[in-house]
Amino acid sequence: MRHYHPVRAELVERLEAVRRTHAKAELQKQMLGLLTAKTIAVPDLAKDQTYKRQQLVNEGFDEESQAEWRRIVLADIRTSRDFFKERGRNIFDMSLVAPMFINVDVDDVILEDTPLPFEALYIHLGTGAELSFNAERFVEGVYVRDNAGSNCIHVTFVCNQPDFENTDLLPLGLTYKRFTTAVTTHLLRDAPISQSLASVGYFGDPDMMSVRSVMTSAMRMTVNGLLYLNLPRADIEFSYDRNAPGFLVKAATRENVPKGAKARRKLEEDGYIQVNFVGRNTIPTHVAGDSGVAPSGTRAVHWRRGHWRRVAVGAGRSGREWRLIEPTIVNKALGSPSHGRVHIVRPSPAGQTD
Repeated sequence: MRHYHPVRAELVERLEAVRRTHAKAELQKQMLGLLTAKTIAVPDLAKDQTYKRQQLVNEGFDEESQAEWRRIVLADIRTSRDFFKERGRNIFDMSLVAPMFINVDVDDVILEDTPLPFEALYIHLGTGAELSFNAERFVEGVYVRDNAGSNCIHVTFVCNQPDFENTDLLPLGLTYKRFTTAVTTHLLRDAPISQSLASVGYFGDPDMMSVRSVMTSAMRMTVNGLLYLNLPRADIEFSYDRNAPGFLVKAATRENVPKGAKARRKLEEDGYIQVNFVGRNTIPTHVAGDSGVAPSGTRAVHWRRGHWRRVAVGAGRSGREWRLIEPTIVNKALGSPSHGRVHIVRPSPAGQTD
């Protein structure tokens, strides 16, 4: 089962709340024992932070986990999640189409008239986006929200950790550090994306920010995602994960069924919520193999980057919209590119190809 960051965050917080209550009770019991034994006076105990510091150590909170930037990042994540919940808890799973965007250029794009589908949303990118910092950590997704009254879109990139199943086995300090493995920044609406990439700063996890190439790719991937969601033919299906129990999904998605609300609650308790799946009906093909040998004076077979083009539409061609020009193989007759890419063809009716 796939646990998206907003869903997993709620599950982890439930576990944390239980453990914090237990830890607080243990500390109070310890202090009460000291007072009962009259080994320390109440005023002295109130001033003595030794016990609280020891509790932090026992829970795994070290100096690094208490860095000021972590508190700021956590506050930003909570703000993003609050907006996300207030504006409908809209998750877009773009993991199927993310590989296509690796070869799509957005540097000249201006987002001025590209509306967000909702005021706040979460975009799941997954491993196919190739946004890895190391063997264990990658950008899992991004919270996006409109900054009302400003010329920018606020974004918060979050990583794949922690796995909520292990949270009850990990020190709370480690769980906290993993949750604050994030970076926040913004995208300018009235300037080319290249300007945002060059001038807009990042704030958050220093280890993430030090790998500038990954953060730049994550920004470009986010812009690609927002542009795709505005396509007239965008392939978006609002549904449950295909691994969710079928009988519960059937009850939850039927109208006027008394058991529907109960089924939806049960699915949500288990971590399943309805998600906007992007690309489920899109036809993927994988191209791989050895590159061909080009004749003298010509370039070998290679990928040409995709890009977005502004086109005139509507009556009198007075309107404007972005069109995706997909990545293509140049000199394909010579063979296949040495590095395979997933090429996503535009959505088509089931059983047909374009």
